[in-house]
Amino acid sequence: MGLFDKDHDDDRTLRAILDTLQQSLAIQQQMQAAQAGNTELLMTLVAETLASKQILVNILQVEQASMGYLAQIASELNHPPITGFTPIKEITMALVPLAPGFTATFGTTPIPATSVPIAANLKWTSSDTTNAPVSPNPADASGLTTLVAFPTTAVVGTSFTLSLNYTNADGTVANQAATFTIVAAPLSDVTGFTEILQTA
Repeated sequence: MGLFDKDHDDDRTLRAILDTLQQSLAIQQQMQAAQAGNTELLMTLVAETLASKQILVNILQVEQASMGYLAQIASELNHPPITGFTPIKEITMALVPLAPGFTATFGTTPIPATSVPIAANLKWTSSDTTNAPVSPNPADASGLTTLVAFPTTAVVGTSFTLSLNYTNADGTVANQAATFTIVAAPLSDVTGFTEILQTA
């Protein structure tokens, strides 16, 4: 074998090595591309999972709100509409005078008694918002009672009318009203006397 033939064999060996390296590089590039694709796919799956979770949360919130509305509708359907109210009267535990400086509680009950009003639909008003203003009774969630806090400047002898209006689910309206008069505050009880002195 001549020198030329040996050089030719070396060239073929180098070419084979170069081809092998190129093939190996191509395989590595394909693996890296596949790995990048898997990472991107994983990120997409995570994003879709988070989006699906938010959708489920939104659906749950809508269902809860719907259940609340359905419960309210069922309550209204199971109870007859209110056609009126019993006479409005003072129901303060220890009756107080309707006088300046005092706060009285007024109330009524629905007719028929089996009706259950929605508190938000009950509206109390006073014909005299200066001398006899009304305010919600925080101790009664039913809305069937109201407070009247008479200011110390309330004019004795003034009459005022308390009114209660209610709108049923079917649109019919029930109401009641009563008129009261502001009286003078009672005199304070005598608790003692000053020292007894000779005056003559």
